[in-house]
Amino acid sequence: MHSLVIFYHIDLDCLIKMSDEVVSRTIVMFGKTGDGKSSSGNTILGREHFKSIGGAEAGTRKIAYASCDPTSANCNLNLTVIDTPGLFDCGNVAMSALNLMQVERYKPHVFLLVLQVGRVRNEDKNTLDLLRIIFGDVVFKHTILLVTHAMDEDEFNKFVISPKIKQLVGLCGNRVMRIENNRKYRDFNFIEFRRLLNDLKSVYTNKHEDIHKSVIETYCNENHGQKSVDIQLEEMSKELERRLPNWTANLIGGVLVGAALVAGGVALVKTGAVNAEIVKTVGAGAVEAGKAVASGALSKAFTR
Repeated sequence: MHSLVIFYHIDLDCLIKMSDEVVSRTIVMFGKTGDGKSSSGNTILGREHFKSIGGAEAGTRKIAYASCDPTSANCNLNLTVIDTPGLFDCGNVAMSALNLMQVERYKPHVFLLVLQVGRVRNEDKNTLDLLRIIFGDVVFKHTILLVTHAMDEDEFNKFVISPKIKQLVGLCGNRVMRIENNRKYRDFNFIEFRRLLNDLKSVYTNKHEDIHKSVIETYCNENHGQKSVDIQLEEMSKELERRLPNWTANLIGGVLVGAALVAGGVALVKTGAVNAEIVKTVGAGAVEAGKAVASGALSKAFTR
């Protein structure tokens, strides 16, 4: 059985050549309140800028941004880092979605999805669906999974190769990193970060942005905030399926039926439409995940 490769070989000659070029990227950070999103932004910036108070209480209440030029390990970067409120801090999910949709005006290249090491919670699963509803399927082709609160590399490695998390890593095109935000010994591998940024050169665009916005605005105005998050996500996704020819209403994180994980992104297919093309996945575990799409077995993967 093949497993996800965590460590990368770095060509030093190539790295020296890369260091002469400044890599400029706009990065948007998403995540659940309390997982270390704002702290991670501060670690990348190299200074305290975003409000971070820890715990379940929200620190970031509106979209904020800052720029930096980190030169750690000769990695010449010019970064604009955008911090966002917790995805589910508001009971009305569509209202939060409209607020987060504003980041599109900054023309981001990269989305950093912050996840705390440990078990996958319902909010983490819902995060995938909300990002897709806001930004479309293409969002995962621009996403890096950023893992916080891992005490060391060993804990991080065990976490990301576990069956449940490997599916998330595959969804993000195998782009995953660890970050340590303790103020006394912050740790972030800028060399590896730059390597990933080199693969994410294009600005995020969604040709169906107007339809996504229209669906979310209509749902927000109808005020469905009294419903559960799962139901709100499901109803918005069904409306997108009605209006978009290639959209599947099946949820990725909450239900996972109809999702085939493939290298470099995600392929979403109608239930029963799975074929041999799904074998182009990340490792044996992801192949089995792809096969499970048709039967709906993957819908149970995050709830065991």
